[in-house]
Amino acid sequence: MKKFNSILKWTVLMTMLLSLCLAAAGCGSSETETSASASTSAGGESPSAEASETGESGEGISCLELYLAAGEEAQEGLDQIVEKQECTLITQKYWDLLDDFFYATDDEQVYCICIVRATDTEAAETVRDLFDDQLASMENDSYLTTDQQEVVQAARVGSDGQYVWYISLSSSSADNQNAENVIKDLI
Repeated sequence: MKKFNSILKWTVLMTMLLSLCLAAAGCGSSETETSASASTSAGGESPSAEASETGESGEGISCLELYLAAGEEAQEGLDQIVEKQECTLITQKYWDLLDDFFYATDDEQVYCICIVRATDTEAAETVRDLFDDQLASMENDSYLTTDQQEVVQAARVGSDGQYVWYISLSSSSADNQNAENVIKDLI
């Protein structure tokens, strides 16, 4: 697990370093620097996680950086999740509310982490409502195994300003709470 986290951190750091070098040399494309809402309105595509990787979207800490810090606290589900380029927790009609996001999940969306920086606090409230609805829906799903139900029951949904998160990485409420506390401390 530590090796995976080290490789992931190294990859993220190298990606950020490459982006900074390209930007300093004037080689950065304007496509990389556009916000999620601009790419949504232009092409109707999901806001890209690329903004998270480069840290160029909006102000404040990137959602990817928050994920890396939070993942240290709730590692149970980290080996079961895969980063996704589209946040399926949020339907397309709400994508213009996202300034930045990081989303990783397993196939059943049981082990899951989604961190969003919304365009403003009103948008963050809407995203928080969506995450609350998603959690309530998951808690009532009869197809989940006992182990999966424990993970969902321990999940955390929270928000602070423009940031909103959905953390379902561990069957331990304390682990998910610790991950949430890390996010709160960093924003």
